[in-house]
Amino acid sequence: MATPPPDSGCRHDGQNVAPGGVVLPHEETFPKHKEDRYRLLTAAGAQFSPIFGLYSAPGEGVRERLASAAAAAPAAAAVDDEGVEHRLWRVVDPAFAAWAAALLEPRPVFIADGHHRYETALRLRTERRAAAPAAPPGASDHVMAFLVEMDDPGLVLLPTHRMVTGGLPPAGELVERCPADGQPDRVPQRPDQARGAELDARSAGGDG
Repeated sequence: MATPPPDSGCRHDGQNVAPGGVVLPHEETFPKHKEDRYRLLTAAGAQFSPIFGLYSAPGEGVRERLASAAAAAPAAAAVDDEGVEHRLWRVVDPAFAAWAAALLEPRPVFIADGHHRYETALRLRTERRAAAPAAPPGASDHVMAFLVEMDDPGLVLLPTHRMVTGGLPPAGELVERCPADGQPDRVPQRPDQARGAELDARSAGGDG
């Protein structure tokens, strides 16, 4: 098991999700999901889960600075239902805050998870600003973010596995068409899978 990296939790000023912007997406979002999150956000008046973002800052001593800030006892700690301990530190040192702001301000943040939540937060910010353009910045101008330096050795991102049920070429042709940097793995077929494939073939061919 990889050691979790020292992570930074912060509020992120909302920036537009667009290529070349400060916050960079990589995932398509869906109106229904965003509407669900918008209704929850406006009804509860609270953010329940941070945006998971990645940034690159090799050689900036991020791990050492975060370890120093976390040397004291955490402000809160809890163990969830899966036995994972979560610890939270409250950092009030102005010098640390200035260092973190200077580090992150010029760097893009890549959304690893939370595209729908981020776009929902942008919608709420836009609506609140339009309703009260002269109001000072408030809670809706920020979104809770969980930022990890992408070169941190403790960061592990595993792939999401997808199952394709049809439309694939034969196995040999599929392997040949894999890109040069891909590595296909052959997985032995279980007896129950073989039986299921046989029944599917009979059904497709009208046998029985």
